[in-house]
Amino acid sequence: LSAAADGTVSCLVVADPHVPSEYDRAMVRTTADTVVWAPEGEGRRTLAAAALRDGLRVAVRFTGPVAESYPVQAVAADVEVLSGL
Repeated sequence: LSAAADGTVSCLVVADPHVPSEYDRAMVRTTADTVVWAPEGEGRRTLAAAALRDGLRVAVRFTGPVAESYPVQAVAADVEVLSGL
């Protein structure tokens, strides 16, 4: 996990082997347009990208092209924090 001065974050996301996923690992970068959030009651709570840290369980949706390297590299459209906050 690395944070930039502009508030963006880059992190390696490793898929849960028990959950079907297109990729087993992805290097994901947030941008100013990335929505980071966590469920809260019947709604959701928006978080800053700086709230992301190692050990969180997340679901990530990509936007734009995905670099087909290993691990794949992509920009996050949104990051849902499932647990670990």
